[in-house]
Amino acid sequence: MKKIDKQNQNKKHLILAVLVGVLGGLVIFALLRLLMYSPQHTHYHANFSVYINGVQEKFSSPLYYQEVASCSKDKDTDPLHRAHMHDEVFDIVHVHAPSVTWSHFFENININTDTGYLRIGGKVYTNNETSKVSYLLNGKQLSSLSGQSINSEDTILINYGNEDVATINSLFTSLSNKAHEYNLKKDPASCSGNEDPALIERFKHIF
Repeated sequence: MKKIDKQNQNKKHLILAVLVGVLGGLVIFALLRLLMYSPQHTHYHANFSVYINGVQEKFSSPLYYQEVASCSKDKDTDPLHRAHMHDEVFDIVHVHAPSVTWSHFFENININTDTGYLRIGGKVYTNNETSKVSYLLNGKQLSSLSGQSINSEDTILINYGNEDVATINSLFTSLSNKAHEYNLKKDPASCSGNEDPALIERFKHIF
């Protein structure tokens, strides 16, 4: 009888040891996941300016800007969420998804532009004998924005007028790089304000 009791006791100890081992392994696994997990949220900025006959477009209508409440990490498929402006800052693009193009962004703010053509604010500007549409992306002259991805801290100038190349290049060099400043801080009026705290986000992805 004592031998049977001892065998049962040994089995219980073995089962307990196995359970402790399994639980301990899960705890260690969870801790490693917690420490190693790094949330990946696309959020960077780029600079842009539009000049019409020597006057910079300030995009004064609130319709050009996205409200903070409309931003969410779960809306990456929403075109307006992917690239937009905030808080009436008229020369900064907020990008929240990979592979967004300049054409996507300008469509989001109701601007249509292609080779020799620009529609903005209900007005259409086309190339003619005296004026033309030009694009400078990071100082490089382009004939079209088709397929051009928005990269972090890009600077693009869309100009319509009769300015010569030297004048347009000079205008481009005068543009500020606010995107760099925005990349270095958490924007109080942007979608980043709605992101989950890092610790909570880590716990969500433990298993």
